[in-house]
Amino acid sequence: MISCILVTLISLVFGLTPNGTNKLRLGISLGYPSFESNHLFRVTYINAIYLRIKQLNENSPLLGNDTTLEPVFLDTKLDRITTIVKGLEADEKNIVAVIGSGRSYLSTLSSLVLQNYRIPQCCGSSTDPSLSDKLQYPNFFRTIPTDNSQAAAMIGYAVASGWTKIAIIYTDESYGTGLANYLQHFARLNNVTVLARVAVNLGTSELAALPSILTLQQSDARIILYCGLSPEYMKVLKVSREVGIYGPGYVWIGPDTLGNLNTAFPLTASLYEGTLSFFPVEFGGSESESFAEYYKENHLNSTFIHNNYTYPEPGAYSYFFATCVDLLLNGFDSLLSTSESWSVADLANGQLNDQMKIPDSFQFPDLLTPSGYVRTDQNGDRFGDYRIMNFLSDGTANVVGGWVNGEIVFLKEIVYPGGLKKKPNDGINPFEVAEYANDNSPLHVLSVTAASIGFFLTLLCIVLTIIYRQRGSIKRFGFPISIGMQSVLVGMNSQFLVMVDNPTTPKCIADSIIIPILFSIYYGLLLAKNVRLYLVFNIHNQKILHTWKIYLLGLIFSLPSAIILLVFNIIDPPIPAIIQFNSSTYYWTCQRTVHQQTVTALLSTVNAIILLANLIIAFYNRNIQSKYNETKLIALSVYNVCVISVFGTIILQSKSLRFSSNYIIKTTLIFYIMCFNLVSTFYMQVYHAIISIQNETGVHTMMETDVKIKDTPGKPIQNKTMFIVNLKPMNNIFDYLKKETTMRLSRDTKDRISLYEIKRISLDTTNTMDLPIGYSWNKLHLTDFKLIERGNCQIMVILNGNSFQLTFENIQDTDYWTRYFELWTNQYRFSNLNSKKNEDQ
Repeated sequence: MISCILVTLISLVFGLTPNGTNKLRLGISLGYPSFESNHLFRVTYINAIYLRIKQLNENSPLLGNDTTLEPVFLDTKLDRITTIVKGLEADEKNIVAVIGSGRSYLSTLSSLVLQNYRIPQCCGSSTDPSLSDKLQYPNFFRTIPTDNSQAAAMIGYAVASGWTKIAIIYTDESYGTGLANYLQHFARLNNVTVLARVAVNLGTSELAALPSILTLQQSDARIILYCGLSPEYMKVLKVSREVGIYGPGYVWIGPDTLGNLNTAFPLTASLYEGTLSFFPVEFGGSESESFAEYYKENHLNSTFIHNNYTYPEPGAYSYFFATCVDLLLNGFDSLLSTSESWSVADLANGQLNDQMKIPDSFQFPDLLTPSGYVRTDQNGDRFGDYRIMNFLSDGTANVVGGWVNGEIVFLKEIVYPGGLKKKPNDGINPFEVAEYANDNSPLHVLSVTAASIGFFLTLLCIVLTIIYRQRGSIKRFGFPISIGMQSVLVGMNSQFLVMVDNPTTPKCIADSIIIPILFSIYYGLLLAKNVRLYLVFNIHNQKILHTWKIYLLGLIFSLPSAIILLVFNIIDPPIPAIIQFNSSTYYWTCQRTVHQQTVTALLSTVNAIILLANLIIAFYNRNIQSKYNETKLIALSVYNVCVISVFGTIILQSKSLRFSSNYIIKTTLIFYIMCFNLVSTFYMQVYHAIISIQNETGVHTMMETDVKIKDTPGKPIQNKTMFIVNLKPMNNIFDYLKKETTMRLSRDTKDRISLYEIKRISLDTTNTMDLPIGYSWNKLHLTDFKLIERGNCQIMVILNGNSFQLTFENIQDTDYWTRYFELWTNQYRFSNLNSKKNEDQ
């Protein structure tokens, strides 16, 4: 009877139950705010601790058959104040060790409380590197690798993937900030550029992340590393999708906190499709398999009050927390084995707490646990390997690789955001995203439409010009010249077809030639045609320029542009190039490597000279009859081209427009210039030809009837002879053009000869009229007269110091006027001789 009483008293003193079994109480400092789906994984790893304790109590011979582990749930509800309160209760409840407290910021609080009672603490989810400080947290160790190890793995993955540019986005709290710091540290060590580092403080609204997300967008980063918890990640992800930086071409990589995405957020799997998470390897070896099987069979049979809310198999962190039970149990057994005087009762009553050294007392590198072999450093941090989890749209997650012994191992094909399997670049790849007018683009439709309309209008105009070629309006302009200039406009439409699709070197060369050359030819032909009008109506040369000579002259005007393009297309040909519009927008164009601005300046100068020459010749032709006069038309055309070219060049070269706007403006300008010249010049000719009642011959007949050359009574027929007069001096190019001027030689009286300027009234050399402008010589007032015969129907007459080279149409006229001027010469000499005699007398 007395012995039974003694046994009972001893059991009460040393923590033994009345049935003789020793109880070591393990505190479980964990919690969950609710039983919603995104917190069930927390219930699962709490249940995993209960089941591991149950499994070891049933199978482990450690501490003897009379000792069992007893779980004590310290529900912190993931709250700071509650965590501190539950830590204070641990000593009151004779808890020998604590597993928890889940989140790093809670583990730091519980460690600070528990170290006052020298109670060891093990955690399977807290990764904050600050917990490695043994001066501040001497009682803490863990079965999960730290954030610095995780950061090394994440940066190692970026390096192994060939990425050298990343961006970091982190939640503004201790865990997110700490991991971001380590990521930046390892990025610097591995020569990885951090394009942007932004913090998010979500508060109560996910829109609070918008400024940070926009910063990421502007950074041009494509590889984005997230530091934070999974609920906040889902909010960040939603905003990122709306902004457009979570999708094809992007990579999002997160830490182990995202390892539970598919279990915590199973209904929104499509949202985080393509996310990569680095989760520490927590499954490996026979003990992992044994625990997994045991969990599946007994997950509803644990003593945890909420076991019915758990998943049917271990979830994220479950193996790590279960491993804490193994390390603590083996640590207790090892401690008791060091001294025969120590007992389980001493341990249960906290009398051996001072004898436990953290982490030395719980380091067992050869121990196979539910999370494999656990090797920790002097700070109690586990040397960890990581598996790379790839989340899919169906809610599953594939292990696509790992971080093993400091190296990345790729195992499976990775699905990136947007469902793409091709590995994105670490920045925008201009060759992949550069815009151009592809087959499916509205710009392609615009170009093809413009080309089709342009070809139709120009070809139709050519057909109508051919049909009405005998009408006056077309005939006066010059039918062959009209066809040539319209053919140039036809060629301009090919520019629209060159602009579409991805540029190639041949296309770039064609693009550099079409507009400059055809522009020069068009306005060169226009200039040559008006030079002919000037010669006809101002110089009156009977030998009017033939059509082939006008073509030749027009080509000569375009020759400088051709030479410039030929030379520079040989030494620096245009090639396909990509222009960056902003940090994320590129487009294809054609550029020369070195001399782009030089060629542009030279071509602009040459074409400006051609346009200026057209304006000058138009000015000098302003008094020609209206039906031949094209001064207004030329001026209007040049004005339009100049204004459009100036403003178009400023707009297109400013790079202030997106590719589509730039393309539309360029297409519109080319189409406008082509249509303006086509309609204002050639369609107007066709229009006048169609509405014309009389043909061109009838019109000329009327003019010839209206305008007559009146002969002076007694004036010989030779008065109508046409010839060339050489005028001097020659001060400018137009004096040079006037050096051969057609004038009428007339013997008004026997003592006076006159040279009258005449004006041509049509392209026919016979239709002329006299102008009251010219030279008149009176034989009685001559101070100097000399006649020089030159042959070939030419004579030179010097009157009063002025020289006139006269060219006649035939020998008869030449002989007649030669004899007449000889008579004047003899009379002049006789007159001079008489004058001298009178002076002598």
